[in-house]
Amino acid sequence: MKLSTHPPKMPQLNKYFFLLILTYLFTLLGKNQQVLAQAKVSEILKKYTGTWQGELGIWKENNLKKRVIMQLQISPTSQPKVWNWIIRYIDKEQTQERKYELIIKDESKGYCQIDEKNSIFLDTQLADNKLISCFLVEKSLLTTTYTFTSKSIAFEVIVSQTSQAKNTGAGQENIPSVVDYGNTVYQKASLRKRK
Repeated sequence: MKLSTHPPKMPQLNKYFFLLILTYLFTLLGKNQQVLAQAKVSEILKKYTGTWQGELGIWKENNLKKRVIMQLQISPTSQPKVWNWIIRYIDKEQTQERKYELIIKDESKGYCQIDEKNSIFLDTQLADNKLISCFLVEKSLLTTTYTFTSKSIAFEVIVSQTSQAKNTGAGQENIPSVVDYGNTVYQKASLRKRK
């Protein structure tokens, strides 16, 4: 018996069905690319102009330690690349207000800085509708995120202590040396626009 080196012929109907499915998949891929297009920082700030408020929970070692009201006020200034970025923490005892500014440094790369108005500037990067900062204050390493969703701004902070660093890994060619800081404090708030 002689074996054929040619692939079996596809029936005419299957060819059309295959082409239809392939066309549909390419159409979906094109639509997804449009959906996943990254918004610019200025577009997000315009869309989210206003005062946003929610309850901030502060956790330590899996225990909720405190709840306070958090507000974020976003508003334009006279300079198109500088926005007011005012944060308030409100509890029964006091209100802490931080009058910061968000400065757009490179719109195309989503690169910004938060000016704390006291000589401190924090680099902030936009990725997937999320503003991300990572900075060290004395021995505390903080990662903060502001995620812009359809109806809210999700705020999160992860705090690690560099004083609790642990070295792990072999530190060899195939296995790098890794420093683990652990997570000591977690903060989270879902901020909704005030009417």
